Amino acid sequence: MDKSSKSKETESQVPPQVEKPPAILETGQNQNQNQGQGWFVPLIEENENAIFTLDSEGCFTYLNRAAGHLFDRPPERLLGRIVWEEFPGLRNSEFESLCRKVASERNQGQLESFAFLAKGESGVEVFYIPAGGGLVIQLKPRNDLEKVKEQILVDRARFRQVVENIKDYAIFIVDGEERIKTWNEGAQKIMGYRAEEIIEESIEKFYTQEDITKGLPRELLTIARTTGHYDGEGWRVRKDGSRFWASIVITPLYTRGSEGKGEAPSGFIKITRDLTDLKIAEEALLKTQQQLLNSQKLESIGRLAGGIAHDFNNLLMAIMGYSELVGLSIDKSTEAYDYLKEIKNATNRAAELVRQLLIFSRQQVHRPQLMVLSDVVENMDNLLRRLLGEDVELQVEVAAAKGQIFADPAQIEQVIMNLALNAKDAMIAGGRLKIEISDVQVEDGHYKAIGPAKNKPGPYVLLSFSDTGSGMDRQTQQRIFEPFFTTKEIGKGSGLGLAMVYGIVEQSGGFIEVNSEPGKGSVFKLYFPGVDAVPSLAGDSGPGFTSSLSQGISHSWEENPGAESNSAPLTQRPAASNVTVPSHSDEETLGQDDKEVAKENAEYTILVVEDEPSVRTLINKTLSQASFNVLSVSNGLEALVLLAQTSALHPVDLVITDLVMPKMGGLELIDKLRIYRPEIKIICISGYVFQPLNSEQPGALFDTYLQKPFTPALLLEKVQAILNLHK
Repeated sequence: MDKSSKSKETESQVPPQVEKPPAILETGQNQNQNQGQGWFVPLIEENENAIFTLDSEGCFTYLNRAAGHLFDRPPERLLGRIVWEEFPGLRNSEFESLCRKVASERNQGQLESFAFLAKGESGVEVFYIPAGGGLVIQLKPRNDLEKVKEQILVDRARFRQVVENIKDYAIFIVDGEERIKTWNEGAQKIMGYRAEEIIEESIEKFYTQEDITKGLPRELLTIARTTGHYDGEGWRVRKDGSRFWASIVITPLYTRGSEGKGEAPSGFIKITRDLTDLKIAEEALLKTQQQLLNSQKLESIGRLAGGIAHDFNNLLMAIMGYSELVGLSIDKSTEAYDYLKEIKNATNRAAELVRQLLIFSRQQVHRPQLMVLSDVVENMDNLLRRLLGEDVELQVEVAAAKGQIFADPAQIEQVIMNLALNAKDAMIAGGRLKIEISDVQVEDGHYKAIGPAKNKPGPYVLLSFSDTGSGMDRQTQQRIFEPFFTTKEIGKGSGLGLAMVYGIVEQSGGFIEVNSEPGKGSVFKLYFPGVDAVPSLAGDSGPGFTSSLSQGISHSWEENPGAESNSAPLTQRPAASNVTVPSHSDEETLGQDDKEVAKENAEYTILVVEDEPSVRTLINKTLSQASFNVLSVSNGLEALVLLAQTSALHPVDLVITDLVMPKMGGLELIDKLRIYRPEIKIICISGYVFQPLNSEQPGALFDTYLQKPFTPALLLEKVQAILNLHK
């Protein structure tokens, strides 16, 4: 085969769309004259690297398949086109200058990649060879390892930039010697230190002195090293000395390949977040939940105490009444009469205990009036000083506190006495009690330790007691208002003093805050709503009054003038005067006046409605011995049936009814009597206390009210007064 045929055969192997590059062929002829000028063209065409030629003007003269793929354009489209016109980013660039320089100097070399490739590929090396007045260029991708190294460097730089600009998290690296090596913006924001101030300093700067003493900084790093991770919360210290509640995450850092091989970490990465606001919110929520639980617990105890007090009043009523009846039938000079006196004294003491329970459960008689709290405290100054003794210093501050409250003065005095005595008992070796009165404004959501679930914002008068006594722990504080709870020795206290304070403050519409720590004394803050005038009693349920007595909750009310008060201790109550209880056991001994009384009483019929048998029998005997005609039933429904059956010749003149009874209670009975028998006189009796919810007087419902326990003599006095007898 001749030379020409070989050349044609070689030419036929070149794809028709690609012209053979003259420079390459020329170079090949110089090196391989015997091989022909194009034997290696297929090798170039199939090469995986992009290979193309440019003439001295920068025009494409040849492109292999890989180059077309790289440029994402058919090779025939690029042939004859100037490279910096096809890729404008290269115009007047270093690449254009290089092409012209290499073409003239005919040197060869290697360049870093240029960003002119159509597909945006990077990480390629550019090889160039001058040839035929132009260039042969090969673009060779770098190997994967080099790409990975470069990408790692890029990623590290990006990551460092991200970390350094995070502002809500303190992210920094600590070496094995607890020295700080890096610092980000979040760390500066949270800790307060600039990078130049803290780099190479110890992490102990962020810990409290207590934690440093306990070795906590190193302990946490040890936990992270041994377990691979530490995650916790605690108090940390800022540059200015203030504390913040922090979330801390610590992770050990190892050199490459040393993880899990027993080697010590090269350092630690610490991530800290300021959770102070969240901590405060959580504590406030826990306090609110605890306050609600305490309030509900005290409310439940109050209901229980009220129910117990009601039952005890019935029992005491029977003991007191029958003792008095027995006393009327025996000689006062006998030893038995002395025994009766002791029974009466014990009954009075028991009645006083029940009264205290009623105060706690807010069921005592409540006589509120407008009063200036500071005046009450000032009037008690001398009494309090004598009560506290010389070893307790009393400080009273009432400057400019002239706010009025609507409360019972006697009860407020009792509150002050109880809290003063409580403070004295807490200061065994003496100390200081400070009483302050001030006018304050309570905002919505004001923190309250003990009291109603919600208190209305507005003006309040604050009565504060601060002592330097032994203080209380949190567990004690949660129970101090419970009846019969006391930390005193047996026999030194009943455990009802603070329970009474709680009940009185609650009944007055106020609330209590308590702050105390063991060894640091206690502060009791009593908030009473400030008022400018007597508040109206809102609400209406029936003709003038309402009550929750049937559910075991009772209220107090301001009695009519002349109605007997049972709010004072029984030993202080005035005895009934000019009232005799005739004894039918010896009719012949009755004097003429007694006979006239008995005769007049016999003209009246009294209906007793009482579910407690012992109390019902006592009242029946008392009235019967006074010659009244007595009918008795155990509930309101039976009373209505009996009233319907009585004839007009023997009408019932007076109804004595309990309030809480099965089937039909006293209030429902009274409502029906006022409609169908409005002329009947009514006496209400109860172990609970009753409170109006509007401005109508008690006469709208009944004529008078007696709180159990009461004596037979007092009962007869009220009956005679209502029936207008013996005037």
